[in-house]
Amino acid sequence: IRKALISKNDKSEEITTLQQQLQSASEKAAVAERKLNEAESETKALRTMTQRMILSKEEMEEVVMKRCWLARYWGLAVQYGIYPDISMSKYEYWSSFAPLPLEYVTSAGLRAKDGGSNELEETDMLVHDLTVTAGEGNIETMLAVDKGLKELAFLKVEDAVLIALAQHHRPNVAELSDPGY
Repeated sequence: IRKALISKNDKSEEITTLQQQLQSASEKAAVAERKLNEAESETKALRTMTQRMILSKEEMEEVVMKRCWLARYWGLAVQYGIYPDISMSKYEYWSSFAPLPLEYVTSAGLRAKDGGSNELEETDMLVHDLTVTAGEGNIETMLAVDKGLKELAFLKVEDAVLIALAQHHRPNVAELSDPGY
């Protein structure tokens, strides 16, 4: 009977030890599962944030068009002496991000006119080349371009360029209509 009781006590202690180990393992598994769920949730949130930070193809094209616009207007400002103290540096800055503004705008215009077709591939390649060259593709780039457009509007550069173009054009029209010419 003693041997049986001793054997029973040993097995009881062994069962108790195994139950404690099982409880400990269950707690560790629950902690690991909670950490896994937190990591998955964080990964999902980061993926969503990253997708929003990377511009879509249309948004990248819009950024390139706006950069071309900024480069063009600051170039005209340089040409007509508008804000001579800042226009050259602004022109150089925006031109560095829009190395082929005329080609890009022409290509986009043709694509819009034709409704896509073969020009789409050429424009896509041009957009890709410009995005790689200009390092765009994120939301920060779009914000910088919008800031540049606000600055252009605040300084009324577009209005000044239009006035300068009208004044430049007016003498040419007067020369053509002058009968003594």
